[in-house]
Amino acid sequence: AGACMRAAVEKMEKAFDPAKKHVLVAHCFAAGASTSDSESRLFVGGAGDVPTDVFSPFDYAALGHLHAAQRAGDTARYAGSPLKYSVDEAHQKKSMTLVTLGDTVETTCIPVTPLHDVKRIEGTFAALLENGQAAPNEDYVEILLTDNEPVFRPADRLRPYYPNVLGVRSTWFLKQHAGTQAEADLHSRSRAELFRGFLKEVCGEEAQPEDEALLAEILKELEGDAT
Repeated sequence: AGACMRAAVEKMEKAFDPAKKHVLVAHCFAAGASTSDSESRLFVGGAGDVPTDVFSPFDYAALGHLHAAQRAGDTARYAGSPLKYSVDEAHQKKSMTLVTLGDTVETTCIPVTPLHDVKRIEGTFAALLENGQAAPNEDYVEILLTDNEPVFRPADRLRPYYPNVLGVRSTWFLKQHAGTQAEADLHSRSRAELFRGFLKEVCGEEAQPEDEALLAEILKELEGDAT
Protein backbone atom coordinates (compact mmCIF):
# COMPACT_ATOMS: atom_id res chain seq x y z
CA ALA A 1 0.00 0.00 0.00
CA GLY A 2 2.80 2.39 0.90
CA ALA A 3 4.62 1.60 -2.35
CA CYS A 4 1.48 2.24 -4.39
CA MET A 5 0.88 5.60 -2.70
CA ARG A 6 4.52 6.57 -3.12
CA ALA A 7 4.39 5.75 -6.84
CA ALA A 8 1.24 7.85 -7.24
CA VAL A 9 2.83 10.80 -5.43
CA GLU A 10 5.95 10.59 -7.59
CA LYS A 11 3.77 10.95 -10.69
CA MET A 12 2.01 13.94 -9.14
CA GLU A 13 5.32 15.64 -8.33
CA LYS A 14 6.19 15.78 -12.03
CA ALA A 15 3.30 18.23 -12.51
CA PHE A 16 4.20 20.46 -9.53
CA ASP A 17 4.56 24.18 -10.14
CA PRO A 18 7.32 25.52 -7.85
CA ALA A 19 5.52 28.87 -7.66
CA LYS A 20 2.36 27.35 -6.20
CA LYS A 21 1.24 25.51 -3.07
CA HIS A 22 0.44 21.84 -3.37
CA VAL A 23 -2.36 20.17 -1.45
CA LEU A 24 -3.24 16.48 -1.39
CA VAL A 25 -6.67 15.11 -0.47
CA ALA A 26 -6.47 11.39 0.25
CA HIS A 27 -8.44 8.54 1.83
CA CYS A 28 -5.96 6.18 3.45
CA PHE A 29 -4.65 4.78 6.72
CA ALA A 30 -1.53 6.63 7.84
CA ALA A 31 0.91 4.47 9.77
CA GLY A 32 0.68 5.06 13.51
CA ALA A 33 -2.72 6.75 13.38
CA SER A 34 -5.24 6.20 16.18
CA THR A 35 -8.49 4.34 15.54
CA SER A 36 -11.67 3.83 17.55
CA ASP A 37 -14.41 1.20 17.66
CA SER A 38 -15.99 2.79 14.59
CA GLU A 39 -13.04 1.80 12.43
CA SER A 40 -12.28 -1.88 12.07
CA ARG A 41 -9.07 -2.47 10.14
CA LEU A 42 -11.33 -4.12 7.55
CA PHE A 43 -12.93 -0.76 6.88
CA VAL A 44 -9.99 1.58 6.33
CA GLY A 45 -10.50 1.64 2.59
CA GLY A 46 -8.32 -1.40 1.86
CA ALA A 47 -5.26 0.82 1.44
CA GLY A 48 -3.28 -0.59 4.35
CA ASP A 49 -0.69 1.44 6.23
CA VAL A 50 0.92 4.35 4.38
CA PRO A 51 4.17 5.84 5.81
CA THR A 52 3.66 9.49 6.68
CA ASP A 53 6.80 10.61 4.83
CA VAL A 54 4.91 9.89 1.59
CA PHE A 55 3.02 13.16 2.17
CA SER A 56 6.17 15.29 2.63
CA PRO A 57 6.25 16.68 -0.96
CA PHE A 58 2.94 18.46 -0.28
CA ASP A 59 2.51 21.66 1.66
CA TYR A 60 -0.57 20.08 3.23
CA ALA A 61 -2.27 16.69 3.00
CA ALA A 62 -5.93 16.51 4.08
CA LEU A 63 -6.63 12.91 5.04
CA GLY A 64 -10.01 11.28 5.46
CA HIS A 65 -11.63 8.22 7.01
CA LEU A 66 -10.30 8.05 10.58
CA HIS A 67 -12.68 9.65 13.06
CA ALA A 68 -10.20 11.15 15.54
CA ALA A 69 -8.74 14.53 14.58
CA GLN A 70 -4.98 14.04 14.52
CA ARG A 71 -1.75 14.82 12.72
CA ALA A 72 -0.08 12.27 10.48
CA GLY A 73 3.54 13.28 10.14
CA ASP A 74 4.71 16.83 9.49
CA THR A 75 2.41 17.86 6.64
CA ALA A 76 -0.72 15.69 6.91
CA ARG A 77 -3.75 15.82 9.16
CA TYR A 78 -7.05 14.02 9.69
CA ALA A 79 -9.85 16.51 10.32
CA GLY A 80 -11.82 13.68 11.92
CA SER A 81 -15.53 13.03 11.70
CA PRO A 82 -17.85 15.93 12.61
CA LEU A 83 -19.97 13.60 14.81
CA LYS A 84 -19.28 10.76 17.23
CA TYR A 85 -20.16 7.45 15.61
CA SER A 86 -19.43 5.10 18.52
CA VAL A 87 -19.36 5.33 22.31
CA ASP A 88 -15.61 4.75 22.08
CA GLU A 89 -15.42 8.25 20.59
CA ALA A 90 -17.11 9.86 23.61
CA HIS A 91 -13.83 11.45 24.74
CA GLN A 92 -13.04 12.95 21.33
CA LYS A 93 -13.52 16.67 20.69
CA LYS A 94 -15.06 17.02 17.24
CA SER A 95 -14.14 19.91 15.00
CA MET A 96 -13.65 21.18 11.46
CA THR A 97 -10.17 22.16 10.31
CA LEU A 98 -9.53 25.58 8.77
CA VAL A 99 -6.27 25.51 6.78
CA THR A 100 -4.51 28.75 5.83
CA LEU A 101 -1.80 28.44 3.17
CA GLY A 102 0.70 31.27 3.32
CA ASP A 103 4.45 31.37 3.83
CA THR A 104 3.64 28.67 6.37
CA VAL A 105 0.68 26.36 6.81
CA GLU A 106 -1.60 27.21 9.72
CA THR A 107 -4.44 25.01 10.93
CA THR A 108 -7.27 26.09 13.21
CA CYS A 109 -9.78 23.70 14.76
CA ILE A 110 -13.34 25.00 14.74
CA PRO A 111 -15.39 23.12 17.38
CA VAL A 112 -18.50 21.26 16.25
CA THR A 113 -21.26 20.98 18.86
CA PRO A 114 -23.96 18.42 17.98
CA LEU A 115 -27.58 18.59 19.05
CA HIS A 116 -27.04 15.45 21.12
CA ASP A 117 -23.66 14.38 22.48
CA VAL A 118 -22.40 10.80 22.89
CA LYS A 119 -21.41 9.99 26.47
CA ARG A 120 -20.60 7.26 28.94
CA ILE A 121 -22.23 7.78 32.33
CA GLU A 122 -22.17 5.64 35.44
CA GLY A 123 -23.74 5.45 38.87
CA THR A 124 -26.20 3.45 40.88
CA PHE A 125 -29.59 2.83 39.34
CA ALA A 126 -31.30 4.94 42.02
CA ALA A 127 -28.97 7.91 41.44
CA LEU A 128 -29.29 7.75 37.65
CA LEU A 129 -33.06 7.45 37.90
CA GLU A 130 -33.25 10.44 40.24
CA ASN A 131 -30.97 12.52 37.99
CA GLY A 132 -32.99 11.60 34.92
CA GLN A 133 -36.29 12.47 36.56
CA ALA A 134 -34.90 15.83 37.67
CA ALA A 135 -33.36 16.64 34.28
CA PRO A 136 -34.08 14.25 31.38
CA ASN A 137 -30.98 13.58 29.28
CA GLU A 138 -31.44 13.33 25.52
CA ASP A 139 -27.78 12.64 24.75
CA TYR A 140 -26.77 9.28 23.30
CA VAL A 141 -25.54 7.51 26.42
CA GLU A 142 -24.03 4.20 27.40
CA ILE A 143 -24.87 3.56 31.04
CA LEU A 144 -22.76 1.59 33.50
CA LEU A 145 -24.63 0.61 36.67
CA THR A 146 -22.40 0.43 39.74
CA ASP A 147 -24.93 -1.36 41.97
CA ASN A 148 -23.58 -4.38 43.88
CA GLU A 149 -26.69 -6.36 43.03
CA PRO A 150 -28.75 -7.09 39.90
CA VAL A 151 -31.31 -4.50 38.82
CA PHE A 152 -34.61 -5.53 37.24
CA ARG A 153 -35.10 -4.25 33.66
CA PRO A 154 -32.88 -1.17 34.09
CA ALA A 155 -32.95 -0.09 30.43
CA ASP A 156 -36.75 -0.05 30.24
CA ARG A 157 -37.04 1.88 33.49
CA LEU A 158 -34.37 4.44 32.60
CA ARG A 159 -35.37 4.99 28.96
CA PRO A 160 -38.24 7.44 29.73
CA TYR A 161 -35.60 9.80 31.16
CA TYR A 162 -32.71 8.79 28.86
CA PRO A 163 -34.63 8.31 25.58
CA ASN A 164 -31.46 7.84 23.50
CA VAL A 165 -29.82 5.25 25.73
CA LEU A 166 -27.52 3.05 23.63
CA GLY A 167 -27.01 0.32 26.17
CA VAL A 168 -26.88 -0.52 29.87
CA ARG A 169 -24.10 -2.54 31.49
CA SER A 170 -23.73 -3.67 35.07
CA THR A 171 -20.53 -3.93 37.12
CA TRP A 172 -22.26 -6.63 39.17
CA PHE A 173 -22.87 -8.70 36.04
CA LEU A 174 -19.33 -8.10 34.76
CA LYS A 175 -17.86 -9.26 38.07
CA GLN A 176 -20.05 -12.36 38.12
CA HIS A 177 -18.89 -13.39 34.65
CA ALA A 178 -15.31 -12.15 34.63
CA GLY A 179 -12.97 -14.90 33.51
CA THR A 180 -15.77 -17.40 33.06
CA GLN A 181 -16.68 -19.45 30.03
CA ALA A 182 -19.61 -17.10 29.47
CA GLU A 183 -17.18 -14.23 28.86
CA ALA A 184 -15.05 -16.37 26.57
CA ASP A 185 -18.13 -17.41 24.64
CA LEU A 186 -19.12 -13.76 24.22
CA HIS A 187 -15.77 -12.88 22.64
CA SER A 188 -15.83 -15.91 20.38
CA ARG A 189 -19.26 -15.23 18.88
CA SER A 190 -19.20 -15.03 15.11
CA ARG A 191 -20.10 -11.91 13.22
CA ALA A 192 -23.28 -13.63 12.10
CA GLU A 193 -24.33 -14.14 15.73
CA LEU A 194 -23.55 -10.51 16.55
CA PHE A 195 -25.57 -9.44 13.50
CA ARG A 196 -28.57 -11.52 14.62
CA GLY A 197 -28.29 -10.12 18.14
CA PHE A 198 -28.12 -6.55 16.84
CA LEU A 199 -31.24 -6.93 14.72
CA LYS A 200 -33.16 -8.48 17.60
CA GLU A 201 -32.06 -6.13 20.39
CA VAL A 202 -31.85 -2.84 18.47
CA CYS A 203 -34.26 -3.25 15.55
CA GLY A 204 -36.69 -5.70 17.16
CA GLU A 205 -36.49 -8.00 14.14
CA GLU A 206 -35.36 -11.56 13.55
CA ALA A 207 -32.60 -11.96 10.97
CA GLN A 208 -33.81 -13.61 7.78
CA PRO A 209 -31.68 -16.03 5.69
CA GLU A 210 -31.34 -13.43 2.94
CA ASP A 211 -30.06 -10.88 5.51
CA GLU A 212 -27.36 -13.26 6.71
CA ALA A 213 -26.42 -14.18 3.14
CA LEU A 214 -25.98 -10.50 2.30
CA LEU A 215 -23.86 -9.96 5.43
CA ALA A 216 -21.62 -12.92 4.52
CA GLU A 217 -21.20 -11.60 0.98
CA ILE A 218 -20.25 -8.11 2.20
CA LEU A 219 -17.77 -9.42 4.80
CA LYS A 220 -16.15 -11.69 2.22
CA GLU A 221 -15.75 -8.74 -0.15
CA LEU A 222 -14.30 -6.49 2.57
CA GLU A 223 -11.87 -9.12 3.82
CA GLY A 224 -10.72 -9.63 0.24
CA ASP A 225 -10.07 -5.89 -0.17
CA ALA A 226 -8.13 -5.77 3.10
CA THR A 227 -5.65 -8.49 2.09
